[in-house]
Amino acid sequence: MDFETGERVKIEKNSRNYEGIVIPSSTYEGKDYITIKLDNGYNIGLKIDKGAKVEKLGKKAKVGKFEADVEIKETKGLPRIAVLSTGGTIASRVDYTHGGVRSDFTTKDLILAIPEIQEIANIETEEIGKKLSENIDPEDWVKMAKGIEKGVNKGVDGIVVTHGTDTMHYSSAAVSFMIQNTGVPVVFVGAQRSSDRPSSDAATNLLSALYFAGHADVSGVYVCMHENMDDGTCLIHKGTKVRKMHSSRRDAFKSINTEPVARITMETRNGKLLKKGLEWIEKPKYKPKQKKKISADTKIETNVALLKMHPGFDESLLKTKAKGIVLEGTGLGNINERYLKAIEKLDIPVVVATQTVYGKVNLNVYEPGRMLINAGVIPANDMTAETALVKLMWVLAHAKKDEVKNMMSSNLAGELE
Repeated sequence: MDFETGERVKIEKNSRNYEGIVIPSSTYEGKDYITIKLDNGYNIGLKIDKGAKVEKLGKKAKVGKFEADVEIKETKGLPRIAVLSTGGTIASRVDYTHGGVRSDFTTKDLILAIPEIQEIANIETEEIGKKLSENIDPEDWVKMAKGIEKGVNKGVDGIVVTHGTDTMHYSSAAVSFMIQNTGVPVVFVGAQRSSDRPSSDAATNLLSALYFAGHADVSGVYVCMHENMDDGTCLIHKGTKVRKMHSSRRDAFKSINTEPVARITMETRNGKLLKKGLEWIEKPKYKPKQKKKISADTKIETNVALLKMHPGFDESLLKTKAKGIVLEGTGLGNINERYLKAIEKLDIPVVVATQTVYGKVNLNVYEPGRMLINAGVIPANDMTAETALVKLMWVLAHAKKDEVKNMMSSNLAGELE
C-alpha cells in the first residue's frame, strides 16, 4: 500500500491500534516500513506485513524534511560560531527498523530545526565525523583538534562541537591537552535523547552551548549539558573535570572534584527565544578570550591500558604490552598487596586513580600505598580515571621516561585542582 506524507492513517497490528500522521522515514528503513507521528507527539515505525491492517483516514498535514541547503542569514552584531559535527544522539534520529538510534542529521539540519539559534549567533558549520560516541577512537580526537584549530584560525568567536554523550568526556579531555590555549571557548555538547523525540534535550543543550561559546570571555575546553531533568538551565563543566554519571538522565554530566564553571539559562517557546543568561559559578583561571592563531599538538600514544582493581583480579593482566597503564584502585587508590611485586616489575609508567570517582588519591595513608610510591607509581590526585588515561596517552607522546611523572603531576589543562 502506498502512503502519502502527511496522510492520516490507522494501523492495527498485533492486537494494538496506532493512529497518526505519515512522516518521512529514515533512509535506513526498508520499503515495507512506515513511520507515523502519534497524537502524543512520539514517532513510531511499523512493518506493514500480512498481519497488519491499514485504514487511510484521508486527512493531510504539511509534513516535510528540513532542507539542508537553505541559506542561513548573518545578523550583524552577533558572535560568529563554528559548529563542528561529529555525530552522536544530538545529531541522530530513531531508526524504527530495529529500534536503535542512527546518526542521520547534519549540523545544518539541527540549526534549521532550532530557529532560535539565529537569535544567538551566526553559524558556520562543518561535519568532521558521523559517529555515535561509542565508536569514537583517538584518531577522531585528532580530527576534532584539527577542526578546532582550523575554526579558531579563521577568526571565529567560539567553537561548538556536537558529540555523542557516552565518550564525550574522553574527547573533551583529549582536546584540552592537544590545545592548551584555545584562545576562544570550545564547547562540547550532546543530547541524551535524539532530536526527533518530544523529550529531547538537544535544543536546550545546543542553544546553551552556542550562547556560552559566543558570550563568555574565557578560553579553554568545556562541556555543556542539562543541569537537571527539566528544561531551562544547562551547566558548563571543565573539559578535564567532567564525567557522564548516568546512562539515560538528561542531567547525566557532573563536574568531578570541582564546581561547574557556569550556569546558562535558556527558555524558548514555539520557536521564540524568551530568556537567556550566563551566571558564573566558578570562573576558570584560563586566559580570557583572545583571537590569535593556534596550533593543535595532536601527538598521542594510544597503547595505554586502563584496569579496574577488584577482588579476584587476574595478576596476568599486569603482564601487558602497553606503554603505560592506569590502575583504578579502591578508596584512596588502594591496591591489594598481593599485586605489589608484579607492579614493581613493570618497566612502564603506572598511574593510580580511584574508582570511587569523587575524592583524591592518597597513597601515604596505608603501608601498601607507601610501597607503591617507593616503586615509582604516579598518583592521579583528583583526576578521574578517564582524564588520567587520556593525559597519560598525551604525555607519553611528549615526554622522556624520566619526565613522565613530573608531567603527570603538573596541571596542564585544568585537570588538577
